[in-house]
Amino acid sequence: MTTGMKYEFALRDNVPNQNIIIEETVANRIHCAASCMKESNCIGFGFNSDKTCSLIDVYMDENFCTSETCSGRDGVKIYMVRCENFP
Repeated sequence: MTTGMKYEFALRDNVPNQNIIIEETVANRIHCAASCMKESNCIGFGFNSDKTCSLIDVYMDENFCTSETCSGRDGVKIYMVRCENFP
């Protein structure tokens, strides 16, 4: 089990609604990460320039992105808090 990996990428669009547990406005991504750590089914979170925090329940890694769905510049930044095999 790997616990030291961190994935960060940007979606061109928003996180799919069915995968959002909670969506809220926060001061910064550290507050967003803290919210995710408090939710037992939160696997990662999205954070955008409007300071919208989306807690998500689906695992994403670098293979999740395709040229149609992801971008290095704009959209929602995605941070995975837990690895796929992490309980």
